[in-house]
Amino acid sequence: MAHSFKQRAIYWASWGLYSLFFRVVLRARVYGAENIPKDGPLLVLANHTSLLDPPNVGIPIRRITHFMATEQLFRSNRFLAWLVTNLNAFPKAKGVVDRRAMKRMLRAYRDGDVVVFFPEGVRSWTGRTLPMVDSTATFLKRIKARVVYCRLKTGHLIFPRWAPYPRLTPLVVEYSELFDYSDPDTTVEQVEKDMVENLRVVPEEVVQVGASLGYRMAWGLPEFLWACPSCFTEDGIVLDGSSAIRCTACSARWTTDVSQNLTSQTPDAPSYRLVTAVDRIHAHFGSPPAADRARFESEGVALEEADVSISKIIPTERAPMPVCTGTARLTATRISVHGDDGAELWGYDLSELKAVLAQLGNRVHMRTADGNFQIDPTHSSTIKWSHFLESHHAPVAAAAAPTRRTRKR
Repeated sequence: MAHSFKQRAIYWASWGLYSLFFRVVLRARVYGAENIPKDGPLLVLANHTSLLDPPNVGIPIRRITHFMATEQLFRSNRFLAWLVTNLNAFPKAKGVVDRRAMKRMLRAYRDGDVVVFFPEGVRSWTGRTLPMVDSTATFLKRIKARVVYCRLKTGHLIFPRWAPYPRLTPLVVEYSELFDYSDPDTTVEQVEKDMVENLRVVPEEVVQVGASLGYRMAWGLPEFLWACPSCFTEDGIVLDGSSAIRCTACSARWTTDVSQNLTSQTPDAPSYRLVTAVDRIHAHFGSPPAADRARFESEGVALEEADVSISKIIPTERAPMPVCTGTARLTATRISVHGDDGAELWGYDLSELKAVLAQLGNRVHMRTADGNFQIDPTHSSTIKWSHFLESHHAPVAAAAAPTRRTRKR
């Protein structure tokens, strides 16, 4: 794909500036960069944990690179939209098949360029690799792609998705060997296996290398840990200093560090790795989750909360348009908001939701045929609502999805 002089100048100037940050501040350890071809079409698939992932993947490639990025990034700030566009990023609608984005990626690839994308589709909250988008392996096989996988092993420690501040800890980047899927004997199952093996990150097994430093390391945790990992009280975790949290119900207190350890400061509460604490919370509330299991089984209500606002995302506007405020109620089949008299002010069957998305700033969006809606709880965590909504919507979406075509062996 031809690049104008302006695009090349902006790209390489930005590359040079970020390269200094990459080497000096992030103290990046890069392995396998010699496996990246110096010319010809290439797809680089990486695990996704941080907003810094695109440049962290692209810096060692030393070729002009194209990136697929969430469409919200292009609406959040005019300067940012201008910059990422000139850095060859192009928008992708999350949660749905975006044929325009796929065509743009395929055009750049067939023109002999490098394209970076993240087959998980969303950023991981804990660093644990998420399931890959179903169609990715089939797509790679169909276009006979040349692929290098990139594993960002410590990206989740540098800028956790839930944290407002980054940490200074060395970045470890690993590139795989070159995979060529033009061989007709290669199956889709083999491509899927390659993706999983080369992108898999287990946070509990990640070992830091070099000195680390963090600032306000507990900030963001009360939103992320929407229940106490010890007594499971909802929305009971609060900040207790810049690097400590406390449960208002059981008084358990933990300090945290760059490695995301929760070290207990009270005798009755054990210490955890953050990912283990999250697993405990999710396991306690079940699958699909319910705030009150007895009520869910008798009335079908999984989550209910007063003073929840719904707004509509207008593509041409920066600020969402208010729709209503009331008591939000989630059941196994419907999300709705009710007024003081009990009348429904807004609502959709879960089967009508095309996707539930946790967007930039931990905003929860629901994509429908009528547009995108945002849910804003006043008294609780948006991440809790995201978890409940996604968990209840997933089986409904799976049941409604058309049967996948028989794979070509």
